Amino acid sequence: MHLMADECVDQQIVDRLRGEGHEVLYVAEIEPSISDEILVGKSK
Repeated sequence: MHLMADECVDQQIVDRLRGEGHEVLYVAEIEPSISDEILVGKSK
């Protein structure tokens, strides 16, 4: 499953999801403090 986790999600949750085989894009690793409008536009 492909997921996007906002930066307010704990790293432990992202790590667990990845450990279970999910592909997770984590905003905190990509571009912290990015606006929601830009983020939604990038996810399309």
